[in-house]
Amino acid sequence: MPIQLRTFLVALMGIALGIATPAFAQREVENAPDPYVHRAVGVAFPEQVGSFERTKVVEFNADGSDAAIAYRPVDLVGEISLYVYPLRGQTCEEQFEGAHEAVMQRGASVLSQDTVFSIPAFSDATQFSRSYRIEAGGYGYDHAELISFLWVGCPVGSNSIVKYRGSYLASDAMEIIGIEQGFFADIDWSPLTRP
Repeated sequence: MPIQLRTFLVALMGIALGIATPAFAQREVENAPDPYVHRAVGVAFPEQVGSFERTKVVEFNADGSDAAIAYRPVDLVGEISLYVYPLRGQTCEEQFEGAHEAVMQRGASVLSQDTVFSIPAFSDATQFSRSYRIEAGGYGYDHAELISFLWVGCPVGSNSIVKYRGSYLASDAMEIIGIEQGFFADIDWSPLTRP
C-alpha cells in the first residue's frame, strides 16, 4: 500500500474514532476475536464483512458497552466506523445532532440535509442520516476531497444506539452508492433490533 494512502487511512480512522464519543479511558482490543461480539448488545462483528475487512476494535469503557469497530473496503480508499453505545439520557435526535456538529467542526459542508439513506435491519428504529463533502485537506492533513456519511439508529425498546461514519474519496462517488446497505445487510443485527 502506498505510504500516502496508508497515511490517509490511519488519519481518517483516528479522526473518526476521535469524534465518536465523549472521552473515556479507552483501549484498543488487541487481537480481537473473530467475530468480536459487543458485550452489551450481543451483535457479532466478524473480521470480514462482504468486501470490508475489520481494522480495529476500541472499547471506550471498562464493561465494553461503548465500543467502536472500524472497517475498510478492500477495493476502495475509505473507512467505516460503527459505534455501539448507551444513549446516556439523550434522545436519538440529540445524539445525531451532536455527531453532526462534530463532523461540521472538521471542515465539512452538508451535501444533503434530508435523510440520505435508511437501513432495512433498523426499519422499526428511529433513524437519521446525512451526507457531507470534506474539502481536500479539510481534516488538517494532506488528503483528497472526501464524501462522508453519518447515520444514527436507535432501536425501539433499547437503551443502545448505533452510529455509522463512512468516508470515501469523492472521486469514487459512483462506486460507493448504496455501499452501506450491503455492509449493514451482512451483519446480524437481530440481537439488538428484535423486539
